[in-house]
Amino acid sequence: MKRMFGFCFASLLFALIRADAADINVDFSKVTGRIRPELHSSGCAPRLYPRAVRNDDLDIKAMGCYATRTHDWALWNSGQRIIDTHFIFPLMHLDPKDPKNYYFKATDEVLKYSKNIDLKILYRLGASIEHTGDVHFNVLDPEDHDKYAEVLAGIMRHYLKGWADGFYWADVFQGWEIWNEPDGTTNCYVIPECKEKDWLKRMDLHKPRFCNLFATVLKRLKSEFPDQQIGGPAMIDAREPYFRTLLKACKDKGVAPDFISWHGYTSNPESLIAPIAKMRALLDEFGFTKTRMIIDEWHYLRNSNWDGVHGGVPIAYRRAHEGPSGLYNIDSAVFNVYVLSRFQDTVLDEAYWYGSNPLGNWGWLKENGTLNKCWYSMKLFGDFVKTAKTKVLVSVDGKKSKHVAAVAGLSSDGKRASLVVCDYQGGNDRLYVEIKGLDNIKNVSAVILDHTRDLSPVSVSFNDGIMCLPRFDENSAAFLVSFECAEASK
Repeated sequence: MKRMFGFCFASLLFALIRADAADINVDFSKVTGRIRPELHSSGCAPRLYPRAVRNDDLDIKAMGCYATRTHDWALWNSGQRIIDTHFIFPLMHLDPKDPKNYYFKATDEVLKYSKNIDLKILYRLGASIEHTGDVHFNVLDPEDHDKYAEVLAGIMRHYLKGWADGFYWADVFQGWEIWNEPDGTTNCYVIPECKEKDWLKRMDLHKPRFCNLFATVLKRLKSEFPDQQIGGPAMIDAREPYFRTLLKACKDKGVAPDFISWHGYTSNPESLIAPIAKMRALLDEFGFTKTRMIIDEWHYLRNSNWDGVHGGVPIAYRRAHEGPSGLYNIDSAVFNVYVLSRFQDTVLDEAYWYGSNPLGNWGWLKENGTLNKCWYSMKLFGDFVKTAKTKVLVSVDGKKSKHVAAVAGLSSDGKRASLVVCDYQGGNDRLYVEIKGLDNIKNVSAVILDHTRDLSPVSVSFNDGIMCLPRFDENSAAFLVSFECAEASK
């Protein structure tokens, strides 16, 4: 079919469009739940280094994220002894009950920055990823699991009970996560004596030891902090056999995780969405009906392929980073909006976009220090969440619009309505939206994020309840449409 771009047809055409011809149907009179801001969280946070050179606070606040996760912060705060357990308690032969054996100052400072811009904190207990080849120092399985649990209890006590000149920040912490990617047995969890090279066999050998560590730590921490959300272990993906072993270890010790967590790097949003229901069923099977689910690292990955992401062959690096489908260009940005929109219709409890080092592969700045497309995508959804509190009924015709997603909501007073629409990886020359339940509209405005525009105002045609969103090229695009109502909708 010949592709047509530019502004939509004239108003006369709308009289010919039936409601069933719309790509998206929205009924603002039918409430389906609440918009959950917890699903719009990230790893982004103000940096301790190089704060004197560049202060990121306002840029991060503008993304509108609910919470931040502390994993890998030590890697992009050069030279700072923060977050990781080995920086806070560097000498494991010392007494974990003696506050003199901990170093909290730098971590205190960096956490204050997040608190000051109203971010909740998911604190990852353990170490940042360690790409050191065959030799490891920080991601080793602790020799004494019970003592390691005492160290982690000291860290939590400092931030929750004022211990060691600490704080009473129980309302700040969204949760405490035990470890990161234990199935990453060459860079995140290593048993030194294991010489097995085959990755799957190696993981199976590591699994029993880690599951004992996790259950031991969880039981100890819950005994002192029963009101805190404690869980993990941030698996590489929703790896059901591993989770089964982990949940059984917890059950055998008579303790339930408050949440389980896993990751996803892909260009296929369905691979993020599909495991959610399966993991819910797994938890319920074990009787952990109150255990929550978190995807605490997710990010677009071109063609779901790691080739060239971290450099190497120049052509592979260019393929991964450049063009509309590059790592932080328009496909990546609209993928973010698509996933965030779809998450709202799942039973997932929290989600954290892996935005980390602002200038790195997973960051929100271009190499020249200006904002990239991913930042604008997070701001778009953050602006939506800021206004929309009540979720309303939305349906998308998947047959006509393969990679189109939408989510809509009303403000608390019902005087404002918001709609997010995205077309991931293009394929549509125009998008039609049927709007119901807003008979009192007095103003409509919209912004677009596409290959050449960054949340730029755009005119939308709206007649007889049918809205047409304009497309300007064949690439991915996302819209935020705002409706101002004369009075609260009924």
